[in-house]
Order: sequence, then structure tokens, then C-alpha cells
Amino acid sequence: MSQLSSSVSRPTVVLQPTLGWVLLIALLGGAFILHQNPQWGSPASFSLLIGATLGVAFERGRFCFFCIWRDYIEKRDSSGLYAVLAALAVGGIGYAIIFGAFLPNPFAGRLPPEAHIGPVSWVLVVAGVAFGVGMSLSGACISGHLYRLGQGYSRAPFALLGSLVGFGLGFYTWNTLYLNHISYAPTVWLPAHLGYGGALLLHLLVLGGLAAWWLRALPARATTAQAGERLSLQGVYERLVHHCWPPLATGAIVGFVGM
Repeated sequence: MSQLSSSVSRPTVVLQPTLGWVLLIALLGGAFILHQNPQWGSPASFSLLIGATLGVAFERGRFCFFCIWRDYIEKRDSSGLYAVLAALAVGGIGYAIIFGAFLPNPFAGRLPPEAHIGPVSWVLVVAGVAFGVGMSLSGACISGHLYRLGQGYSRAPFALLGSLVGFGLGFYTWNTLYLNHISYAPTVWLPAHLGYGGALLLHLLVLGGLAAWWLRALPARATTAQAGERLSLQGVYERLVHHCWPPLATGAIVGFVGM
């Protein structure tokens, strides 16, 4: 019976990495086809590749804002919050570099092009609360539902459909809200007051303070690596494919892709 069981389960073990290689080749092939198409070109190809990279990081690192905060509030586990901090730190450094290249003088009274730096008003607060309520009702944020969709989570399609409805309502009411409230709200951009260096320093200091504060809720995790264990391709594959990625590594990847 034991021999029969091992012979039956063996094809399943072989199928999973084979399917992964097939999907990877299809992804690279699709990116190449988009790149060669004059109608789409390199922007579409690049978007496909970084979108796939972000999706893998979300799924492997369990990068879901709702799940991360739920673990901290209910379980007093702050490990997931360090993924958010790492993403903000890496992204903040990258944004300072990119914005500095587009707008070397931040004190000129202009904003970097395509930076999407918007006004801050009560509309933003209400929208954030509505988004948070939606996450609580559906059980995850949009990024969480996207990677759970690939895992076969049956509630993800309905949650994403509800998100589309919400975005539609937002676009429908945008003109009214913008003309009556948002257009008069202040637009706060720290480099315009502190410079790129000062704004980045303040950004990193706040993140560092939060990281130190949340250390008290960081559980001790025993590592699975044995002392003196040699690094092997099989071990790297197991950690990349079958184990959850560390929060700091996941956040760094998310921040780099966002940059």
C-alpha cells in the first residue's frame, strides 16, 4: 500500500513545477509579443512584467493590508506591518530619486509631472473610511482578493466586482466633489517645504519610530535553517515556492516595483 501511495502521488509533485515553468515561459512570451506589437510596444510589455512580479510578491508574502492589520489588532502580531514599512521606506527613497530627476528644484512652486500628488480634504478621509469598511466586510483588501483569486478563493470575484461598482460611483461623483470641495483643499508636498533630503529624512524617521514601537508585538519565530546548513538550489527553491516570504523582503519588492 505504501508503494502504491508513493507511486500515485509522484506525478502531482512533478506537475506543479512543470506548470510553473509553463506559466513563466508564457509570461515572457506574452511580454515579447506585446513588445514587438507597434500598437502596444514596450510600455505594455513592461506593465505585464511588473504586474506579474507584484502579484507574485503579494501572494508569496501575504501582502494584504487588511490581513496585516487584523493580525496586529486581534493577535498582537506586528510582523506583517514591517512589510508595509519596508515598502514605504524603499518607495520613499526611490520616489525622491525619480522626482528629483524630473523636478530638480522642489521649491519652485510646481509639482513633479505625473506624480499624482492630490489635495487633502474631508473627502479623502471619508473615502478611506469607506474603503476600510469594504475591506472589513469582504475580508481582504483589493490586493489580497487579487492574489486570492489565483488561489481559488470563491469570494474574491464578488469582492472585486463590488470594488468596480465602488470605483464607478467614485467616478460618477468626482466632478461634483472636486468642484465643490477638493479643488479648494490644500495640496501638501513635503519636498516643497523641506527639500528632498529633509522630506526623505523625516519620512524615514517616522517609519523608524513606528518600527521601534511595533517591536513589542513582534513574535519570536524559530528559524527552520539548521546551524551549518549549506545553501543549495533545492533549499532556495523550497523557500521561494513553498514558504511564505519574509515581511522585509516582501515589502522591499513591493516598494521597488511601485517605484
